[in-house]
Order: sequence, then structure tokens, then C-alpha cells
Amino acid sequence: MTLSVHSAILITTIFLFANGYDVFPTHFKDLPIDLDHVPYKSRSLAWLFKDNFPNGTRRLLRDPAHRFWIRKIESYSFSVHIIYQAKHGNIFTKKNLQMIKLMEEDLVSSANHTKFCATVDKTLKCKHLQSVIQFFDGTFSHVNEMFNNTFENISSVLFEANQNNRTKDTLKYFLSDDYKITSTFVHASMTRTKIPVGYPSPVGGNKNGDIEKETKNYMNNEIKPKLIKWKQVVKDFDIYYISWFYFHEALYEQTFFDLYFTIGSMCFIFCFMVFYTRSLWITVWAVFSIFTSYLGTNLLYRYIIGYKYFGYFHIIVIFIILGIGADDLFVFYDTWRLTSSSTNLARHLSEAYSKSMFSMFVTSLTTSLAFFVSALSPFLCTKSFGIFSGILVIINYISVITFFPAVLILFRIKFETICRGSSQNDRISNSQNINLSNSRESSSSSPVSTSIYEPCSPSNDIPDINGMHKNCSLNYYNLNQETIEVNTKTNVVKEQNKMNRIESALSKKKKPIDNGDLNQTIGKKNCKLGCLNVMSLCCCSPNHMIVSILRDHYSRFITKKYSRIVILIMFLIILVFFLYHATHLEPDEQQPNNYQKCSSNIRTSIKFFKNGHNLAEARYYNVHGFQKYDEDRFVKVYILWGIKERDKSICNFTSVSCIGKQVYDEEFDPNPTKNQLALKFSYQDFRLVNKLHPNDNFTLPGYRPTLPWNYSKTMEFMNTQPEYYWGSFNESFTDYFDIPLQFWLLNANTLTYSADYTMFNGLIGEQRTPFSQKPVFGFPTYYGNKIKYLAIQINTTIDKYRINYKNGIPIVERWEAFVNKMMKELPRGLQNGYQLTPFQWDWLYVQQTMSNSAILGLVLGLSLFFPIITISTMNIIIGLVSTLTICCTTVCVVGVIPLVGWKLGLLESINLCLVVGLSVDYVVHLAEGYHLSKKKTRLERTRDMLESMGSPILSGAISTLGAAFFLFFCQIQFALQFGVFLFCTIGFSLLFSLGLFSTLMGFIGPENSSGSLKGLCSWFKNSKKYTVASKGPLFETSVARL
Repeated sequence: MTLSVHSAILITTIFLFANGYDVFPTHFKDLPIDLDHVPYKSRSLAWLFKDNFPNGTRRLLRDPAHRFWIRKIESYSFSVHIIYQAKHGNIFTKKNLQMIKLMEEDLVSSANHTKFCATVDKTLKCKHLQSVIQFFDGTFSHVNEMFNNTFENISSVLFEANQNNRTKDTLKYFLSDDYKITSTFVHASMTRTKIPVGYPSPVGGNKNGDIEKETKNYMNNEIKPKLIKWKQVVKDFDIYYISWFYFHEALYEQTFFDLYFTIGSMCFIFCFMVFYTRSLWITVWAVFSIFTSYLGTNLLYRYIIGYKYFGYFHIIVIFIILGIGADDLFVFYDTWRLTSSSTNLARHLSEAYSKSMFSMFVTSLTTSLAFFVSALSPFLCTKSFGIFSGILVIINYISVITFFPAVLILFRIKFETICRGSSQNDRISNSQNINLSNSRESSSSSPVSTSIYEPCSPSNDIPDINGMHKNCSLNYYNLNQETIEVNTKTNVVKEQNKMNRIESALSKKKKPIDNGDLNQTIGKKNCKLGCLNVMSLCCCSPNHMIVSILRDHYSRFITKKYSRIVILIMFLIILVFFLYHATHLEPDEQQPNNYQKCSSNIRTSIKFFKNGHNLAEARYYNVHGFQKYDEDRFVKVYILWGIKERDKSICNFTSVSCIGKQVYDEEFDPNPTKNQLALKFSYQDFRLVNKLHPNDNFTLPGYRPTLPWNYSKTMEFMNTQPEYYWGSFNESFTDYFDIPLQFWLLNANTLTYSADYTMFNGLIGEQRTPFSQKPVFGFPTYYGNKIKYLAIQINTTIDKYRINYKNGIPIVERWEAFVNKMMKELPRGLQNGYQLTPFQWDWLYVQQTMSNSAILGLVLGLSLFFPIITISTMNIIIGLVSTLTICCTTVCVVGVIPLVGWKLGLLESINLCLVVGLSVDYVVHLAEGYHLSKKKTRLERTRDMLESMGSPILSGAISTLGAAFFLFFCQIQFALQFGVFLFCTIGFSLLFSLGLFSTLMGFIGPENSSGSLKGLCSWFKNSKKYTVASKGPLFETSVARL
């Protein structure tokens, strides 16, 4: 039945995938981290697509420099940025510049370069490569004769370029932040080159998609191979290159390549399971159950819940479930093996369930709850990850307690019986065995009794000198006569003599002699019989020396007085060290750069490739390594009318690609007289904004024609311009404000360039109406249009690279309050405006949410863990010590983040939400082992705890650490960082559970019923009854009886 369910999951997934269903809706282009409850992302999208309305008109100029031609516009996606970093300090040496020049000439030497380059004019002449070489090859010789073809006087040439007003802004782009230039000295560690590639536009009969495909082929087949070649050839400086096209292609390729490490993790866990269980049968079906649990979770996540996003974190879940699933399997397998005290399968299964199911339930519950806490995040990537992972842990637990027991039962019936022999002579008879269990029971402290099916672990009183663990059906202490008769007569006599010596030693309470020889003689022969089947490599368990060490040696070590003091001091030092670093954790303050225009989700601060990768270095240096123009450095605030916030109600709640619908404000009307005057004088109110942020400067469109403007004034004005306007409008024409506005922007209708056109043309949108007309001379520019939107740009001095959510959100709130107040005072038709910054304000709230999510995840995880572990163990002392252990693990993992140079970003906040869930497993298993011990003293219970649970949690930790180790080789930063986080979390969890928790249990662990919730409840009831009785008339009698 259980096999049918798992097989059905696998077959269903294959069927859906083969028939074209989007079973895994992968999306690796970016991370969806939108905040729907914050309006600034919707406002930024509305501004980004402000011109996406029908019948829009462009204000074209006669000036050829402002006409449109093929590939005039540079493509942000395809243009390549090349960074040169000197290995010996200064990039501006003659040798380096000559090498850069040769490289640039090689890059543009291809005949196809002229087909894809950005063009200067309608002659389709390619733009020059933008680099510092331009100041030496004669490009700027018309500015100064010094800018000629020579590298003999580098310092004086660059000094002149830096002083000349016509070239200093151009030079600034090529100077790194550490540059120094004088007339006799020049130094900079880096410079860069930009290859301007034109925006793919159709030529002749080609479609736009064909041109884009050809551009991609050109980038991959001609530019990229040359860049790789020069990276290998040049030795004096490092070369890094990036374009968004290369970036996204590499991201997809690397993501799927890193999936191979998942296979490596699975192979490691598979091999470790084979080693641990010594059974291919158990291992194959165990891995199969983990794999089908993942597929079953995806079907539920995809088609029942309805999520359409499958990203990086869903891939990383594979590594998590490999570790968690293996841990649960080891726990159940060890419990099954250690409880094999009955020939009745039902009883055997019942004992295994009673001793393992509840502890696995508690660990699965806490882990899944920790994942579900991540689902409270407003980020789609985090929310979907939390839901997917939480469901996966639950399904895996159900698989372990339903499917895996069936595997073990079949293994015992089909394969394990081989160990016992196929004939009656090879079986152990209860009626004829030599039962020494009473002697063992009187001296052993193990809560699990030994019998015919007991694993052959050495006893406490009669240690196995040779370390043989008898997981065959022959019990070390219960030998029957028939088995001895299998040997030759001579061997039987020898072995019987050994048994007599053992019995004699037991009666005298002395250590038996030569017991290992007996174990090897009889035990090994029977174990060899089990190696006959490929599905059972050997029925005998591997040598569990770890169990002996933990139970006999380690338990004595941690319970000694002086050892205990040293251990506690050591853990205190570790805790203080990581606590100090945890207090230095800072939020990630990096802001999105201008490439945000090309993607609505991707963030500069989210690092996709690890350090040392070409794209990681190029991306970082290109944004943070060079001088910044004030235009790119400082935040611009826009006051926008005519466009509402982007409507995302049409989007599915899990859709990544949906960016909503553009909605325009039909109430916006700048034409009424009072609205014109309000717009004219509104700039005066912005002078008060200095109170919000000091030293801000403002620019506002100027109004050359005298305002206000009305219909009669419009007709009078148009009659004075017969060379431009055809005639007059009738009185139903109401968009007359467009006439003076366009007159001003088009430089008094001359259609020539002006500074005002450059500054304000992008702030006003026009839409053609039935009244719209072309000028007399037929130029493709319309007048008499409807003003669709209008914006005011405010240039602030807020540095986008230094602002963070702590000091930035108060500024945003003051801006919002100020603009809202102003809108209420404006006349009707102007009251729906709002303020925005393109993808700046929303990033501050993203930072805040990431920080709050991390704190919320930790607090909720710890808050949920304490009551769960306390109720499960029914002991408040165990609950407090367990929670303390988890807190120590959490502090250390948080301290690792700043220690390795990371800041609190999206990846870190998600990881911190999982700390509690991933670190509870080992502590819970140990707590359950302590709680289930039948002994009374804390030392004996600690010993039993380590014996029963030490081996499975150590095996689970090895499997998880091994799975995490493969992530270290990934190039994607997500995988690498999560691997480090997972490795540290499991490592610290193992360290503090076996170290701190075990030591504290041996020191202050509850004895008898101390700390028991039942005892506390009984005490509370008795005290309450005593209080009531003390107030009654029988009080004296009660006291007398006491």
C-alpha cells in the first residue's frame, strides 16, 4: 500500500512533465521580493511604464542629433562593461594602456561589429568604445591637441582632461575611487571600457525577435571568446567583464550545473546509509522515500495550493530534506535494531514505534513550524519556500513512520533470516538456550533488555574484547545447544568450556575471560551466512564503537567534577566570542543601481555569484569601485499626477512575471485656471522641504508664456503663429494648456534643441485626441493633445549609497506626509498626485522587512520550541536546558554572519528563520532519550541517553554535514552561503547537544520525578486543597493529624 502511494507520486510527476505541464515552474532570473502592502514599488512601476498608453505622441525635434535611427539607443542588456584592475597598484602605465588599446581594437575588429554596435547618426556609424584610451587616440583632439595618439605623457594628458570642463565629466567615468591626478603624477587601481551595443531593432523585413537572436549569437560567438582569450593572455592586470545578457545566461547555466552537486549529496548519503545499515535493500528504499516525498510535496504545492513559483530556495530544500530525512531514518532504524526483543513482528514494530515515533514527531513538528514561520514573510520567495519546506518535513515524517517500517519488516522476513540459517540446526531455541540474562540484568544499566533478537552490542559487565556487535540472530548471552552442535565435536567442547568459565566469572562477579574468542568463533560464522544476498551486504551491524565510547567513556568524562567545570568554561568562552560578533551584525545597505530599469525585481545587493567569480567581481566593481556622477548618486523625488499606482489585483498571488496593469487618473486635469495657478506656484511650497532634509535643491518646469491660460488666449496665440498652427479649435476644445506647454518645450515651436527639452521632456506625457493636429509643415509632432501625466522632479542630496532603513524610512515618512498634506490643499483634478523615487523608497522597506523577519523567525521559533519540548518530555527542567542549548546554537550561528563578512540581507534573514528548526533535532532526541530512561539517578539516565540516541544523532549529523559540504563547491552564492549556514548550524547543534546539553543533564538533570509537570500539577492541586481546608472549621483537626 505504502509502496503504491510512493510509486503513484513518481508516476504522476513523470506523466505530467512528459505531457507538457509546468510541474516545476522554475524562475531563476531574479528573486521576487515585492512588498504589496508598501505602495512605493507599485508607484515605481507606474513611473517606469508611464508612456504605455494608446495614441501617445512624441515631441520630436528637427535637430538630427535628436532624431531616431536604427540602434541609436544603447541596449542596457547587451552593452558590455570591462573592468581592468592593476596587480601592481597603478593601471595608468604606458604598458597597461597599450595593452588595453590592443584589446579594444581586437574587440571591434569583427566585420559583424557594425551590424550590432550603437550608432552615432543616421549614417549608422558606430559609436567609439568608451574608455580612457579616447584621450590618447585623437578622439578629443578638437578639444585640445594634447589628446593625441601617444602614451608618452600620461599624467599631463589626464590632468588636462580632469581640468577641462568639456572632458572632466567624461573622464570621471573611467576613474576608480582611489584615483590621484596631478600634472606630474597619476594613479588609479582600476579603469574600465564600455562597448556600446545598440538596442535590437528590425532592419528590412526581419522581425525584432530575429534581430535579438542574432545579437545574442554575436555576443556569444564573437565578443565573449575574445574576452576570455584576453583574460588568459594579460598578466599585468586582471580583466572582469559583465553585461546583463552574460549575467542572466551564466546564472541559468550555473544554476543547473550546481544541481549536479545535489547528486553528489545524494550519493554521499546513499553510501553512508549503505555503510551504516549494511543493506542495499534498506538504503535504496530509504533514498526512494526521501525523493518521492519531495515530488509529492511539489505536487501538493503546485496543484493543490496553487503556487506558480519554483526558485533557488526550492532547489536548496533538497539538501535540507536529505539531512532531515536521513536523520529520521537513522533514528527509526537504530530503534528498530535495538528493540528486536520479540519474535512477534507486531510486538517488535510496536516497541520501535513507542520509542522513536514521538521523538521524531517532536523534531519534525518544530522543524516544520520553523519553516512555516518563514511563510509569514511578505516576500514571495520566502513565503513559498517556508510553505514548501514545512509541508515537505511533514510528508517525510509520514513516509518514515509508514513506508520505512514496511521496508524493515520485509527486510527481516526476506533477508535477515538468512543470518539465522536455513535449517533448524541453525536456529536458536528458547527452551535450550543458556540464559544468562538474569546475571546481566543485575549488573547492566541499559534500559533495553537483551534476548535472542537483540543486537549484539557488548554488555557493561562482559565487554566484547574484539568489539564484535552481534546483530545476527545469535545472542551473546543466550546460546543454545543446537547451535553449538553445528560445530565439530572438538569445537563444541571448547566452546562449552568457555561458557562454563563465563558462568563461573559471573557467579564470582569477576570479568569473564576469552569471551571475545567465543563471540568470534560462533558469531562470525553465523554472520557470514548473511553475506549471501546482494540486498543484505551483511546482517551484522558495523562495529558500533561509537556507542561504547559514548556510553562508557564519554558519559564518565562529562560527569566528573573537574571535567564538567572545564567543559562549561569552554562553552562559555565560545558563547561569549560569538555573542560579541553577533552584536556587530548590520543590515545590508546596498541600493539597487540604474540597471533596475531593466528588471523590476533584481537587486544589486543580492549577490548571485560567489567572490572570485568573473561576474561577481565585475558587478561589484562596476557599481562600487568607480567615481559616481551626482545624477546617479543622489536620490530624485518625483511628484506625479495623472497615473495611479500600478494595479496588481489582476495578478495571481504567486505570479512572478505579472507586474500589474497601468491605470491612469481620468480625473487629472491641469487645464482649469485655478489648476494652472496651483501648478505654477506649487514649487514655492517645496522650499519648505528643506525642513525634511537640509540642503536640497529643486528644479521645476518653467512657464515661459504667461499663465493662466484659457480658450480665448489659446485662439489668440495660435492666430499669431500661422506658420505652425493650421487654424483654431471650437469651444468644445478643453486641452488648451497643452499649447503653451508644447510651445515652451519645443523651443518656441522651432523644434530645435534646448536645455529645457532635455530636462523636462520626460516629465510630461501627451495623448492624441480627435482635436490633435500636425503642424503646417507636416512634421510628425502633434499639438492640441491631452496632457496624460505631469511630474515635478526634485533633486535631493540624499546619498543612495549611504542611506539605510533606519535613517531612510523617517525621511520617506516625512516626504509622504508633506505631499499628502499638499494634495489635500490643491484644487480638484490635482488631488490624486503622490511622491515616488524609482526603486529607492521600497528598498528601504525591504531592508526593514528582512531584519524584522529574521528577528521574528528566531523569537517565534524559540517561543514555540520551549512549550513543545516541555510538554513532550513532561519535565520543565529538561525543557529549560533544551531551550538554553538551542539559544546557544542560535547565538553562534548569528555570530558567524558578521564573522565571515556578511550583512543581514535577504539570504541571511531566511537562514536565520531556519536556525531553530534545523538545530532542534539532536537536542530533542537526547531529551527524549533522557526522559524515556527507566533509571532514577541523573548519571545513569545520562548514560542511557547517550547509549540510545548518541549513535543515530551522530550519524544524522554526518549525513547532513556531508550534504552541506557539497554546497561549498557551488558558484551560486545562494547555494554556497546556505551550505556554510547549514554546515555551521548542524555543527554547532551537534556540539552543544552532545557537549553542553549532555554535561548539564549529568550535572542538573532531573532525578526521579523532579521537574515533572505531573508532579507540579499534583503539588499545585494539593496546595490549593490545603489552602481551602485551612480556612474551614476542620483546620485544627487537620493540623493535629499532620
